[in-house]
Amino acid sequence: MRYLTMLIFFFIPFLLFAGNGKKICPAELSYFKASWQDESVKIDWATNSEENTDKFVVKRAVAEQGAIGPYEVVAEVQAAGSSAEIKEYTINDTDFIPGAENAYKLEIHDKDGSFETSEILMVDIDYVFFDCHNIFFPKKEDNRVVISWGTIYEAEIDSFKVTRGVQGVYDDEVIIAVKAKGNSDSTELYGPFIDESPYYGYANKYQLFIKMNSGEEIKISLMVLDLINSVSDRSENFTCTIAPNPFTGSTKLNIQTLQPGNISIELYDSYGTLILSDNIQNTGREYIYNLMAPNIPTGIYYLNLEMNGITRQEILSISR
Repeated sequence: MRYLTMLIFFFIPFLLFAGNGKKICPAELSYFKASWQDESVKIDWATNSEENTDKFVVKRAVAEQGAIGPYEVVAEVQAAGSSAEIKEYTINDTDFIPGAENAYKLEIHDKDGSFETSEILMVDIDYVFFDCHNIFFPKKEDNRVVISWGTIYEAEIDSFKVTRGVQGVYDDEVIIAVKAKGNSDSTELYGPFIDESPYYGYANKYQLFIKMNSGEEIKISLMVLDLINSVSDRSENFTCTIAPNPFTGSTKLNIQTLQPGNISIELYDSYGTLILSDNIQNTGREYIYNLMAPNIPTGIYYLNLEMNGITRQEILSISR
């Protein structure tokens, strides 16, 4: 799929390190790394020393079905030449290939025209997140499933749809159908949508599809939400409303519970890195928490709330 990439809410960090301390003539490469950051692939490397080094060439290729290539030049960076000190270099690749594993390699060129090549780094740019979670109420029949998704890149997309079914019991049916932004280089959020009629007592299968302008339909993500053991007499109602969302420097969390208790608040970025954490003591049924994020970059973030053994996850979008 070449048009759209994804970030699923339980995402895994896609970052590999290579070349630590490895001697690559005409420079001693300290490290070479690549990661997805701020809607581009950030590529960093450093040398412990350089001798007669002319330039560095960063190249990228797509990895498909076990094969890599052909490579194309991302950037050429002038080397220090000759140095016995640590030199650090950074570039950002904004022309990555969405919806694919991007392979990066670094060529170190000597002034005599020869060069050596680093190991290959893989960055999986798969960046639509899709989230389904259950909101519990004291009565099972009042429970709801909240569905949302978002993109950080769109091209030639016509629409999205979400289906729900139970394997071998209930056929898949469309429960959400919305038009896409179509073409966008910025973060777009869809939802939250409420599924008011999930199949309680079953493992519900939710699928997200996109329809391209060409008419092609592509399944983006699948989530199975286990409602087999949904509790009908649960006493701890625990919900959170976030406004505004998206936001710039700060937003408010309206946390509602049926009983007091300690609430743990954690915010993670799309690589699973903990950005901030806090603990509050809720003495009533409602707590307004001011989430301050003046220095956090633009992107999708995941808010984990935990109280009395119950965990909630919400999706936040920060835009500058």
